[in-house]
Amino acid sequence: MDFHPISNIFPMMGEEDRDPLGELADNIRQNGLHQPIVLYQGQILDGRNRYLACGLAAVEPEYTEYEGDDPLGYVLSLNLHRRHLTPSQRAVLAGEIANMERSDTLKQNTDTQNCASGKISVSEAAKMLDVSPRYVNEAKKIQKKSPEHFDKVKSGELSLQQAKREMRPKADIVVEFAGKRINTLDDLMKVRTEDQKLLNQFFELDLAVIKVRKLVTELSAHPPTKIRSILYGRDEITSTLNYQATSLGESAQFYRELSNGEESTGSN
Repeated sequence: MDFHPISNIFPMMGEEDRDPLGELADNIRQNGLHQPIVLYQGQILDGRNRYLACGLAAVEPEYTEYEGDDPLGYVLSLNLHRRHLTPSQRAVLAGEIANMERSDTLKQNTDTQNCASGKISVSEAAKMLDVSPRYVNEAKKIQKKSPEHFDKVKSGELSLQQAKREMRPKADIVVEFAGKRINTLDDLMKVRTEDQKLLNQFFELDLAVIKVRKLVTELSAHPPTKIRSILYGRDEITSTLNYQATSLGESAQFYRELSNGEESTGSN
């Protein structure tokens, strides 16, 4: 039997781990189905997990017809009390509700349905789920850009902020060498020179130096006294700093030797 679109607003039980559904099936097998499955328009409005668990338990389900005039409000009232939803999950659920036509969320042939038109607004959906409209708009942006991340937030696997961080494009470090733009090690392999291995090693060193400079710039934005207070008493970090300072000094000397050698070669 099909699930009604309104019921599909909420994630299924144990979508990643089937044990909760198996436990429900065991309970139904031993004690029977205590709460009938609710149907609306020939589809399951409430009881998707009970329906699947009955199949696992080889128990014939019991059905009842929904008799109210607000199927969306009915599903929300049941599930918001059953589930412990995070604000991020509430936001994505509200985002899905905000896509719905008002006429699809009310029972057909009722006075309220006849006067309903247009889509449910973001602010209305946010109020239904008791969440900020700003969160709902963020959820809708994620739904548009990456349905996969939207589903992960819906299931509780990710928060909105975690999803946004994962979707954020990673900035490439771009350098130019011998007239070529290089931002990945794969690009390095495409550069043809007489001594490919040596040139690739130089490129890797150059990329590492650029990264170090970027990190040092970010760290230097903090007051030195604050950094020292954090590092004070941590011998392992102090040793690391001394090692890094020595290594950077050796790297600087290596660059100077290369530069001086180039000048000497040019003067000859």
